[in-house]
Amino acid sequence: MRFPWLTGIVLLGSCWTGSFFLAEGQNPGAGITRPAVLLPCAGAAGPTACTDSILSEVVARYGMPGQGSGLVVLSLLVDTGGRLAEVTLLRDPDSLGAALIAAMDHLPGWQPALENGQAVEARFRLPVRIRPARSTAYRLLWGRLDTDTLEQKALRNLPALTAVSEEGDTVAPARVRWTWQKGRRSREKTAPTIPDAATRRWLMRCPTGARLTAEASVPEGTRFVTVMRTWMIAARPHP
Repeated sequence: MRFPWLTGIVLLGSCWTGSFFLAEGQNPGAGITRPAVLLPCAGAAGPTACTDSILSEVVARYGMPGQGSGLVVLSLLVDTGGRLAEVTLLRDPDSLGAALIAAMDHLPGWQPALENGQAVEARFRLPVRIRPARSTAYRLLWGRLDTDTLEQKALRNLPALTAVSEEGDTVAPARVRWTWQKGRRSREKTAPTIPDAATRRWLMRCPTGARLTAEASVPEGTRFVTVMRTWMIAARPHP
């Protein structure tokens, strides 16, 4: 799927929110009873925030230009059938837009906006700020817990996994792949940053004496960097 390049057109519409690179809050306008959201987010507690997260990840993974920096503004049109019918380039100061438009090919389907119970077309502006790539070292922590040994029974109550930069900034990983290994036995699971009930049950199966490894994807600008850490699982707390 490819979309037209229609530069210089100012379109009215709402903006998505997000701490990653998206603009200020969505305001669907009078009569819109449900904004357009991505289908995987339709049943989420916060479908707009969920949509922000997926948009951020898709643009970061597939839309990072090889070089350049600046603010690119795209306009997205979701039609009444939930199809991304058009991606319009509104602002492209450093010829960065081509990669971002191509990234939209990787979006899942949409749930269309509703106006008074009827599906309607919805336009949204998506500002994306591109910054020069940089490299930062991160360290994975369980909340504030910084130890290389974990007590086996503590795995059921561990806090959210976080990444701390060299400058002391705390960043929430986008996703985590877990692996534990003991001798020839090993298991692997991809899970959210905050362990849910299923993840906690999986972690509790990690036996004493095993090595538990987290491979986390940490957002850095418009890219993701992989950060790894391994813990030894002990029967008792480390002295």
